[in-house]
Amino acid sequence: MSNPNPQELMAKGIKHAMAGRHNQALKSFDKALRLAPNEPALWFNKGNLLSEMHRLKEALVCFEKTTTIVSNNPQVWFAKGITLERLQRYQDAIDCFDKVLAITPDNPEAWLRKGINFGSLKSYEKALSALDKALSIQPNHPEILFYKGIALRASGQDELAINVFKQAIRVKPDFAEAWCQLGMANMALYKFDTALTSYNKSLALNPDYREALLHFGLGYIYQNLEDYDISYQHFEKANKLCALESEHDLAGLSQKVETLLMNFKPELRHQVSGSGYTEDQSILIIGLPRTGKTMLENIIGLSSNTAKTGESAAGILSSTIEKRMPQLNNYTSVSAIQDLDGNQVTETGRESSTSIRELHEISKRVIGTAPNLDLHVGIALLSLPNLKIIHVARNREDNIFEIFTKQFASHAYQYTYNIPDISEKYDSHHKIMSHWKKIFPDSIHTINFEDLLCDPEMEIKRILEFCDLPYENEYMEYMNSNYSSMPEKAIGVWKHYEKHLKPYF
Repeated sequence: MSNPNPQELMAKGIKHAMAGRHNQALKSFDKALRLAPNEPALWFNKGNLLSEMHRLKEALVCFEKTTTIVSNNPQVWFAKGITLERLQRYQDAIDCFDKVLAITPDNPEAWLRKGINFGSLKSYEKALSALDKALSIQPNHPEILFYKGIALRASGQDELAINVFKQAIRVKPDFAEAWCQLGMANMALYKFDTALTSYNKSLALNPDYREALLHFGLGYIYQNLEDYDISYQHFEKANKLCALESEHDLAGLSQKVETLLMNFKPELRHQVSGSGYTEDQSILIIGLPRTGKTMLENIIGLSSNTAKTGESAAGILSSTIEKRMPQLNNYTSVSAIQDLDGNQVTETGRESSTSIRELHEISKRVIGTAPNLDLHVGIALLSLPNLKIIHVARNREDNIFEIFTKQFASHAYQYTYNIPDISEKYDSHHKIMSHWKKIFPDSIHTINFEDLLCDPEMEIKRILEFCDLPYENEYMEYMNSNYSSMPEKAIGVWKHYEKHLKPYF
């Protein structure tokens, strides 16, 4: 009896995969690839299988192998783009969807995914442009309308978002997700009764749909109605639901922080002296969630010398560091930290700066927020010696509680679903930022969120002096128009919940 050929083995693997027998399918594909290592269909099917098994990095290798063999198949580029999107490599995902569109320009799914990924990069104008293109191909498509509403909400256009969510609901009345987002948009406009109706409609349609998100919303509604006991019950339930699906390793974080504290010493600056990309004078605002980073970006972004980039600039910088310096391995290798290479440092700065400017098509000074850059600050400042970092700190109790009241989409925030973990993250963050401040005293300026709210003119002047930007009257006009009521709303908010939080603080 003759041995099966590669095509037979591939068919066998597909059959196993369809039946849920993933390991047997993988064995069939691997056996076939030993016989036909340059067969693109084998690499593609193996990639799809690994993706289904949530082995995304291995899946990406398979899709990359496929595209080196056959470069004009839009299905392969699309699969690779989805994998990169799931790995949170949003710009790389967009590049793949562009490959799809170069082959099939009127592919609405590719335009949709581009819009979603631009949204993840906080590039909302580009997100909306891509989503509008998708809608021009498939008008009134409820999913595309849904993501357009999400982008409008994220860019602060809640009134327009409400109209778009309503349009999606008219097309698909049982769209539980759209009802939920409609509730969130109404809540942002302080239309609490309308928001409550939308939330209840979403729950009635699908009690299991992101139930945590609904309870977060209800927590905010009852907070604004000053029923703090009911509000806390909803926040607590929301976090318990999120914690069931959360996977995080704070022990691992503590180890990385301690390794950095011990081994990333001031001498490293001298070791790579003369390195780094000096043409970039970006400004990044670092802080934990709910510390006013976006507010500060909006203020400094009023300068005619700056261009806002949201979280995308820091995201590109982080991914470039990880790509260019894989030996750091999340800072667990002592020798990798101590043996930094000046050329790597310079090229990391050059590549990240170029990528950021190409993405946003800007020549001005970049300003952005950086919620997850704290471990990378040292490498970032070596790579970009003229980078300015503003570190925003907030009262410990308020910051921890505010984080507890919000659901975050990114896997980077999986520590946020119970107060002891948030507390540990808060302490680690401030410990490492204090370390960076000692090593790079001229590159990091720390401000307190409360001082910014209570004496904004003085704090803004100090920030502008640090960033070498001129003071303009419109800064205070903007602050007074948008944040004049913030001190009473944002300072001491945890005290309304003191009896519930007493065990933790």
